[in-house]
Amino acid sequence: VPLYRMGHIPPKSLLEKPEDIDQWEWEDHAWERPYKLLAVHYGWAIEQIFSGEVYTNDNQMDHNRKIPQPPMAKRVIILEEDIEIARDFFSYMNATADLLDTDSTLFAVSAFNDNGKEQLVADPTRLLRSDFFPGLGWMMSRHVWDGPLHHPHAGLKREWAPGGFWDDWIREPNIRRGRQVIRPEISRTFHFGNVKGASSGEQTLKLSKIRLDSVDVDWD
Repeated sequence: VPLYRMGHIPPKSLLEKPEDIDQWEWEDHAWERPYKLLAVHYGWAIEQIFSGEVYTNDNQMDHNRKIPQPPMAKRVIILEEDIEIARDFFSYMNATADLLDTDSTLFAVSAFNDNGKEQLVADPTRLLRSDFFPGLGWMMSRHVWDGPLHHPHAGLKREWAPGGFWDDWIREPNIRRGRQVIRPEISRTFHFGNVKGASSGEQTLKLSKIRLDSVDVDWD
């Protein structure tokens, strides 16, 4: 599985004050900019993977070795830098990949359960279908990003999170289109938080109560 740590320079339009906006209005909406920057970065990074651009950029890096280009990606797994994964995280993703490829009623596979507090979960092997997109360690297929051949305008990349707040945008009914997410009863990711992140650690206390699986299920 190719692993990439993705970073890029954000557009100046999100960093510099436009001339037609006064300073007060610019500062008043400053709290939104980290979320918009994050949404832009997500869209850029996902497209880099599915378009194959990431492989071109990697071979241009100054590491004195040429890396053979992998096949074009069918799926992408997205992890943020402040997430710990369970030992069976990749086994879980591998076991559910075929479901994601073949079931058109699925939108994504997530490793996280928003209600996965210690007192509410028990079965490490139980998976559920949910209408809610959890995020925090998730897998998406190419056809969800690009759109199916017979319905290409339904792809997420056509109008990716235009207002920022990409995860809330994904949860909108007109974006999810009735598709569901597979997620485990016991989370396979744990968000340990980053006070320098977009939310400045706002959700740290809530997320710290989510149980991370320690059983190491053999999903294969």
